[in-house]
Amino acid sequence: MYKKNCPICFSNLDDLLTRCPRCGWDFPKANGDVVESARWLLERMNQARRLWLTRASRGFEDDEARRERATFLKLEVGGPSPSQAPVAPKVAPELKLVKSDSVFQITSCGIEFVPISAGTFIMGTDYLFPSGRTFEGPPHCVNITRPFGMGRYPVTQQQWVEIMGYNPSFFKDLTRPVESVSWDESCQFIRCLNYQEGTNRYRLPTEAEWEYVARCGGLVDPKKKKEPLGQIAWYKGNSKSESKPVGTRLPNPWGLYDMQGNVWEWVFDWFDDYPLEPCNDPLGPNEGTARVIRGGAWGTSDFLCHIHIRSVKAPRERSPLIGLRLVIEDSLPADGRFAIFNAGG
Repeated sequence: MYKKNCPICFSNLDDLLTRCPRCGWDFPKANGDVVESARWLLERMNQARRLWLTRASRGFEDDEARRERATFLKLEVGGPSPSQAPVAPKVAPELKLVKSDSVFQITSCGIEFVPISAGTFIMGTDYLFPSGRTFEGPPHCVNITRPFGMGRYPVTQQQWVEIMGYNPSFFKDLTRPVESVSWDESCQFIRCLNYQEGTNRYRLPTEAEWEYVARCGGLVDPKKKKEPLGQIAWYKGNSKSESKPVGTRLPNPWGLYDMQGNVWEWVFDWFDDYPLEPCNDPLGPNEGTARVIRGGAWGTSDFLCHIHIRSVKAPRERSPLIGLRLVIEDSLPADGRFAIFNAGG
């Protein structure tokens, strides 16, 4: 059966559907040949999106254009315009925003990366909490054999809008992390970014890479608290039940912000129990029913913000608690499991 793409969430849909079940887009009724009508609609939508994105990037999108776009794509008019200049992150009154010069690369939409060298660390923990959670263990040795770059901040709403042309977030603010995005939509964002830059270097971090960076290669021990959680993370105890602008808590020793709290972050892996033996660059199982999220969020307790805590969500599930952070490496292989992030994938 012929498939068509929803212009809002980019999912493939049966031509018999009249409404996208994911984003609610109502497809116009086809006149005449169904296939030709669907092709005409998709071509027109893509042409309109390219025009609006071009005008927005050049600062030409006025109020009338925004209303037209909102009516056509069923987006909210009252939110910030994609052409709006980024607003400087707000800094908590009692904290100073610390910046480092060790930026690996900045993408066309402003994503900064911190260089991470290869190394070995102990992943997982035997530090059992009263809840009896056991799937954070056992501790096992993991070798990260290749250097990479990890996003200094979670992907912001500003960066998402520049690439995708819409803002799915529940808490609208261009300086806050993008949220309410599924794992599938996160992969689509990365493919669009790779396509826009003519490369195949961006992807989601693996769970091992995420914990390696969160632990700073072993410098951070979850059993020892060096700073009060409220100084390094937005969580249930200090967030007032909403996400916050990125970079407004203290960074970890490697200069990455919001690794704990603010939003959970999708990682590449399907969920599974940890292995007992040492491993190199683990990718998790080949298949599963739930993807792993890490880091805790603005609505979670302090317990769930510990760097070894794991949680899971279905790949298509969205939540105002979940966002993403990117990894950059020299080049993704043309085949294999990371091929899902390739621009032509």
